Amino acid sequence: MSSSVAYLDSKYDNFPGGPCIYPNLSCNPATNNIAGTRIPNTSMWSGNVQGEYTRRLSDKLKLTGSVISTFRSSYFVEANLNPTSRQPTYAKVDARLELADAGDHWAVSLFARNLTDEHTFNFSYFWPFAAASSAPHQLRYLEETRVVGVAARWRY
Repeated sequence: MSSSVAYLDSKYDNFPGGPCIYPNLSCNPATNNIAGTRIPNTSMWSGNVQGEYTRRLSDKLKLTGSVISTFRSSYFVEANLNPTSRQPTYAKVDARLELADAGDHWAVSLFARNLTDEHTFNFSYFWPFAAASSAPHQLRYLEETRVVGVAARWRY
């Protein structure tokens, strides 16, 4: 078993020429200074909890199971701190079950990442080229969703 927790209070000390901060998106970036604002993509809290257990099934085989849960508190993905670019707090769970020989020469495993299928994004921006009759669209880059797979290895 292991776990970790991190606290990060990240703010710009001085950032002349920084982007305009929401809702004042029409400022002059040449004279703008965003000192004191939160740095994008930084969570105040993050961490994980994980566990692993290995059991010998026989003199020749062993079975290992592991689970890890990682979490991050909310954060902005855009420097202008637009509320629509705020990624809410989330936790993701990964798991692995591996059957291997006792000498660790080969293994077959079943794994799953993001078992809870959390939909998170790590980058977004407004698409300014919308039709005249519609508002600009916000584009988001979705991180990896749930993945389940089988893996095998052989060491020679």
